[in-house]
Amino acid sequence: MSFLIKNKKKKKNIFGIISTALIFLIVLYGMKVYLTRSVDIKKLYAIKKIVFVGKNRFKVMTAVNPAEWKQGLMDIKKLHKNTGMFFIFPKKVDYPFWMKNTLIPLTVLFINKNKVVNQIKMTPCVTKKCLFYYPFVYYRQALEINQTNKNLIGKKIKTGGI
Repeated sequence: MSFLIKNKKKKKNIFGIISTALIFLIVLYGMKVYLTRSVDIKKLYAIKKIVFVGKNRFKVMTAVNPAEWKQGLMDIKKLHKNTGMFFIFPKKVDYPFWMKNTLIPLTVLFINKNKVVNQIKMTPCVTKKCLFYYPFVYYRQALEINQTNKNLIGKKIKTGGI
């Protein structure tokens, strides 16, 4: 009888060790995939546009639905000069922006009636608690670009395809 009890305990111990090791390997693999992934903005967003802000020309990817709005420029390690993300909303909104998992400093331009109505400099955030950047205006479009010191408020906006 004691032999059966010892075998059951051994089986439980072995099962516990194997399941713990398996969970550890799965978590380790997930971390490797997350840490080594390279987000290619061109593959992520198919629609390309040219956006003119005054005389400044930007080649942008568009975000036109909630999943794309949420993803934005998260995990992008480098944003080339005069490129960015153009957010298009179906109606006027006053949504705040945030920089969760965003690795580069950005400026967001809030656009209504083809004119920049506000702009905010945003800093990268890779912690659990990230700031919300409130525009305090209603807008139909927003443009995230590399952080700039230029004041673009009031500049006219023109868009076109590539």
